[in-house]
Amino acid sequence: MNDREFDLKGASTDELIAQFVQYALDQDATIDYLDLDRYNELDKLIAGIGQELKRRGLEARKQLLPLYNYRQAQVRLQAARFTYALTPEAARKCIQTVADSLINPINFHAQQLLESIDAGLEKLD
Repeated sequence: MNDREFDLKGASTDELIAQFVQYALDQDATIDYLDLDRYNELDKLIAGIGQELKRRGLEARKQLLPLYNYRQAQVRLQAARFTYALTPEAARKCIQTVADSLINPINFHAQQLLESIDAGLEKLD
């Protein structure tokens, strides 16, 4: 299934979570190829899923919380981004763990996110 075929409104919550993970994994792969356009495109797709989960309510968004323990840092970072309003302390800890890791450049992205949150520049709802 390509990006444009994925039906946000018609997908089950489990399908949304699976697609969220896949987009985050794809996004991580773009870093290796320095494909910034694709990275940004995937970020918009991830945000679309985040918005759909938000529209579905608290229980749907909570389905992202187990991703804090996902093996891949990009998935953890994106999950924390889109659940920050639900569990700010846990999400911040997740982001900080990625920031403290030696996984470049994702650790830099996580550190930038924390700095933006602290400066009030990033509003994660």
